[in-house]
Amino acid sequence: MKSSLRALLTLQFIFLGCVSKTPHPDSFRQPATSGGAPEFELIRESEGGESWKGGSRQMEERLFVDDARAVMEASQQLSQDARGVTPRVFHEKSHGCLTGKIKIMSQSQELGNVLNKGLFAYPGAEYDLIGRFSNGVGASDHDARPDVRGLALKIFMNDSGGRPVDLLMTNSTNPFGRDQSQFVEFMKANMRGPLSLAKFINDQKQEDPRELSYRRHFLKSVIGIVDNPAAERYWSGHPYAFGPHTFMKFNVAPVGYIQPVDSSQEVSKLEKSLDQSKDYRTISDKLREFFQRRFLSANYLRARLQKKARAERIQYILYVQLFKDANVTPVENALVEWKELDSPSIPVAMVTFDRQEFDNPMRDRDCSELRFTPENFHPFHRPAGNMGRGRIFTYARSQALRHASEQPPHSSIVSSWRRGDYILR
Repeated sequence: MKSSLRALLTLQFIFLGCVSKTPHPDSFRQPATSGGAPEFELIRESEGGESWKGGSRQMEERLFVDDARAVMEASQQLSQDARGVTPRVFHEKSHGCLTGKIKIMSQSQELGNVLNKGLFAYPGAEYDLIGRFSNGVGASDHDARPDVRGLALKIFMNDSGGRPVDLLMTNSTNPFGRDQSQFVEFMKANMRGPLSLAKFINDQKQEDPRELSYRRHFLKSVIGIVDNPAAERYWSGHPYAFGPHTFMKFNVAPVGYIQPVDSSQEVSKLEKSLDQSKDYRTISDKLREFFQRRFLSANYLRARLQKKARAERIQYILYVQLFKDANVTPVENALVEWKELDSPSIPVAMVTFDRQEFDNPMRDRDCSELRFTPENFHPFHRPAGNMGRGRIFTYARSQALRHASEQPPHSSIVSSWRRGDYILR
């Protein structure tokens, strides 16, 4: 039980941030879309697609404003720990920012007309990119703490409205909410403390039989110790548009990726122990015992990523899953997994990180100024569904609070980093 209870309340460490100054809630408004992109026009499939929560765009945005107020309140509660520094609300701790390229693959004749659009319109094309590996939590905690891990790609294209295209992923197939509101309730329970978090996990019911079991999904997402961020598979979580008439999800897997051993039995044992345990007040003690017993350094993920990047190029295959129908690949419920059997992952590009030395404080400072946001989307690939639209809204608020640079970087930043030239000296 000592080994399994470590995952019970890891919500305590996920998606929290500390901010020092927050704007008035009434100043929240819909963020601008990327250059050239239509402004959230609905995409409706013949068998179902997107729909505004509350019945209209105006009502949905009012709900987003309410969600933003909750985020602000959480930020104000946490600001006393910020020590004058405003960190990221999500993915605060970086393991490293790496330079690289993405090369678009040629598709079979059968699929070519479907996939050759947007980011993937020009087979053989190469674009420079920056990849940021991170923990999911909004604080610089020990890398052994149970958490999701993130990979954000900033791709520099010539036809994306003057902005880079950001692809944001975590090593969890789905987010912890069917929509933005459930995710915010998750955050609020987190803020109330360990007992509230444990109760929140256990109280979540499947509103739709297709949904992942909330508790099981959470435990599977955080139960394992990550060996190296470069060895993980990462998913977009919620859908994105794929042109004007359909949708996609995307994911990346390391070249030669081997699916890890199924953790279902371990998760089942953990669930059973949770059902049998009524004394949730022991959780903090159990977590302390766990960290005292672990002999990993606080920044071991950065050290292992650094060792691999020095030795060789790190390569991933980028895949897309295509919308099939509203039943098996729904857009408006992010807790329904798009299964490979229904929508197989199709390889569309190769991501190659340079062999490099990235452990440089000047590069770290440059990278901390960058905005990795779902608002930086290709006009063909805007975030879709309530969760996707809501993330654009909340990321804009989070990044305004930490005063991240509002100017998108020029593509020359990649070649500058390769030469060892940095903006902040």
